[in-house]
Amino acid sequence: MAFHRIEIMKFLKDNLIKIIIGTVLFAGLFFFLTNRSIRTENISKEANLETIENTDDALPANFYLFIENEDGMPFANNLLIEQYLLSSESLKMVSKEIDLDLIQIIDETSNTIKVGYTDSQESKIIGVSRHDTTDLIEFYTNVGNEEKNLAIVQYFYEYIIDEKIPFLNNKNIYVFKEPALKEVDRDYDVLSEEQLKGTEPNIVVDAIVGLGLGFFISVLTLWMVSLFSKKLTYSISYFLEEDDMFLLVDDTLSNEEELQKILALPKNERKYILRENLSGDLDAKVKSIVDTLNKEKAVEEVDSIIEIPDVVNATRLIYFIEEGKTTRDWFKKQRKLEEHYNIPTFVVQINKA
Repeated sequence: MAFHRIEIMKFLKDNLIKIIIGTVLFAGLFFFLTNRSIRTENISKEANLETIENTDDALPANFYLFIENEDGMPFANNLLIEQYLLSSESLKMVSKEIDLDLIQIIDETSNTIKVGYTDSQESKIIGVSRHDTTDLIEFYTNVGNEEKNLAIVQYFYEYIIDEKIPFLNNKNIYVFKEPALKEVDRDYDVLSEEQLKGTEPNIVVDAIVGLGLGFFISVLTLWMVSLFSKKLTYSISYFLEEDDMFLLVDDTLSNEEELQKILALPKNERKYILRENLSGDLDAKVKSIVDTLNKEKAVEEVDSIIEIPDVVNATRLIYFIEEGKTTRDWFKKQRKLEEHYNIPTFVVQINKA
């Protein structure tokens, strides 16, 4: 409806400064928190790497297995194996064997290290992957020390071959590569500079998202505040009954004729204008219409329903809601009193000129 659009635009215009301030403040907070979390994460990862040696200089170690189910189909759940091997019990045993606290390292690094041989420049400290085409399962590790890398993969290789993982006991295991250092492509270093740009905070995207959320939250907050304001300002800040008829009187609309019909017709009927504080100033064009109809006794003005004589025989109630003047308490009280009668009702929102 046209009046909804007008009221929304008026609300935005009246609160423009507050919306701008709120939007900028929230966008700044969002940008700060978003980028702070990214920086903190990166700093944390870099700091945690101090618990292990320089992984750029150490080759990872690995071995390859093919695991076959009883039905001859490949066993493809590499993540289940990884989860089992990363359990506290498994890590405790291998840590004791190689004299390196893998539990602490993995906890502090989230099992992630920086390396110079992958697209992302990151790798798992201990991982189990599966080749999509061949279904070969690779166990790999890199703790920044080639001797330790070999010791870890040798331990887990023997652990698997000796059938110490319960859910692999009924499966056939074929070795495709025994534990050894893994040759890697160091050329990824150059490529990673390009790809790492994608992991950096995107200032433009963060700014747009922050401004959008800031605008939405600012508007929503101000609208919520208007719903609880003492005085009624916008028709979108109070609620109408299902059977209410509504008219907006605003400088952007030419609806004096419609207002006059609401007040004057039908003739010879008992129509009452409910207006808080009758002595207050009324919009000039509305006042002119009301004064003319008062002289013709086509409509009467009252401050409250209780002032209407023989109210059960009234044929129309017309609420005048004056922007910034009519109080919410008065309006709610009148609507409460009105519940006792079944009288057709008009609500006329009168905006300031």
